[in-house]
Amino acid sequence: MSDHKAMKRPTYETDSDITREKRVADTFATFSGLSLCKLPKFYPMDFAGVAPDKKIKLWAEVKTRTYSKESLDRMGGYMFALKRAMEYERLVEFTGIPFFLVLGLPDGVFYKKMFHEPHRRPLDIKFGGRTDRGDSDDMEPMLLFPLSDFSKIEQEI
Repeated sequence: MSDHKAMKRPTYETDSDITREKRVADTFATFSGLSLCKLPKFYPMDFAGVAPDKKIKLWAEVKTRTYSKESLDRMGGYMFALKRAMEYERLVEFTGIPFFLVLGLPDGVFYKKMFHEPHRRPLDIKFGGRTDRGDSDDMEPMLLFPLSDFSKIEQEI
C-alpha cells in the first residue's frame, strides 16, 4: 500500500463568488419552476432542481464569469473541463435526469442543456484553463462551447 495521500486542491471561491452564484441559481430556479438545492461538495455538480414532491428533475452546474457574452465569443466560447463533463454525462446516463450548465455573465444568465442528444463528433477539445492563479492543475483538456449553444433567460438577475 502506498503512503502517498491525495493532495486536496485549494479552494479559490470567494464570498463574492458565492453571492453571485446564488443570484444566478435563484434566477435559474425561477425560470425552471424548481427549487435549486445546493449539493454537498463531494457531488460533481452544484445543484439539484427539486419539485414540490421532492423529486429531482434536473442537475445544474452554475458558473459566474466577469466576461461578457461577446468577450467569451471572441475567446472561442466557454471552456469546460473534459473530466467534469465526463462525470456529468455518466450521472445523466445513470439517472435519466437532465443536466444544465448555467452561466451568469454581466449581460445575463445563459443556460445549455447538456448530454440530451448524441454529441457532435469530434468535440472541440483543447488544452487550456486558468493561468492567473499559478496553479498547474488548472490546465487540462477542456471542451469549448460557443455561446450560440446557450439560451438566455430573459429576466434580470
